[in-house]
Formats: sequence, C-alpha cells, structure tokens
Amino acid sequence: MKISKARKLIFCIQFLINLLFVKIFIVIKGFNLFLKMLEKSSSSRKKNNVLNTNSANELIKLAKRISSVFQIDSCLIIVSAIYITFNNSGIKSDYFIGVRLNSEKSFESHAWISINNYIFDEDARNINSFKIIKALNT
Repeated sequence: MKISKARKLIFCIQFLINLLFVKIFIVIKGFNLFLKMLEKSSSSRKKNNVLNTNSANELIKLAKRISSVFQIDSCLIIVSAIYITFNNSGIKSDYFIGVRLNSEKSFESHAWISINNYIFDEDARNINSFKIIKALNT
C-alpha cells in the first residue's frame, strides 16, 4: 500500500516536532526521566494501525533525512522520535535500547525500532550482539 503525500507530510511535521522535543527533553531533564516519560506515553494510547514493511521503511527513511538536515545523528534521539510519532499515530511498533562491548572493549549503545518483528536498522545483523536493556512494546 502506497502512502499518500498528505500522510507523508503529516508524518514529517509530527516527526520534526518530536525530534526537537526529544533532543531538548533529554538535554534538560536527562535520560532517566525521558525513559519514564516514554514508558508512560507508550502505554496510554491504543495502537490498532499496522504499517506494512515497505510503508514503514519509507517513513523511517524520511525521518532519517529530516534528522540529517538538522545534523542529529544519535540513534537514540532519532528512533525515540520515530517511536513517539508512530505511537501518537496509533501505529504498533517496538522500541529497543541495547548495549555491548565492541572489539576494542569499549562500551557502545544503540537504539532501534521494529514493526511486526521486522527490525528497521541499517545493520540489523549486528543487533543480536547488543544486550537489550530497555524494550517498549506497543
């Protein structure tokens, strides 16, 4: 199913607002309060809209382009804004934050989203190397 131009525009506007909100909220209030807010908001809405993989991928690519325009490259901020936008639109999605030690034995973290068990990430093969420390399922 193809996404209409109007729906794409609405998504882009909502995503941009959420992207800036997430960035500012984390800076001002901190990571822990942000996670608490995200947990509350994810449980407060009914999710009955399901996107097919192609439509979701199209919207996520738009979100990443918008993020790059604003020079925001943090997966946590981008994925959080996508998750909030989907959540507010009633779209079922799953949100994950994971950690691991990389080959140089330094700490890495990563955030990603999935819909219908399909992981939307450039390098989904490496997702299994992360230990999930936070998961929000809608």
